[in-house]
Amino acid sequence: MAVRERLQKQAKYWRNALSGTARLVLPTDRARPAQQSFAGASVPVVIDADLTRDLKRLSRQHGTTLFLTVLAGWAAVLSRLSGQDDPPHPLPTELSGPAFHAPEAD
Repeated sequence: MAVRERLQKQAKYWRNALSGTARLVLPTDRARPAQQSFAGASVPVVIDADLTRDLKRLSRQHGTTLFLTVLAGWAAVLSRLSGQDDPPHPLPTELSGPAFHAPEAD
C-alpha cells in the first residue's frame, strides 16, 4: 500500500472514530488568528524516577498499566482546563493489547 493511500485510510478512520465527539475547548491566553496555523513549539515533560516509581505503584494497586494511569491523569487535566466532564481523547473505547492490560502478578 502506498504511503499516500495509507495516510488517507488512517485519516478516514479517525474522522469516522471521532465523528459526533464533543469538541475539546480549552482556554487560550490570547485571541487566535482567523487563518489557522500549525506553527508552534513543544514543551518537554520529564517525569523523575521518584514520580515514575509512585505512578507504577499506583498502577499496580489498581490493576492497570502505567500507560492508562498517565492517560487518566491527562484526561483529568483536560477536564479541569476545559470544564468538560468527559473530554474527547483519540483512543478507541474498547481497549485491547498489552499497553492496556496490567501484567500478571508474580
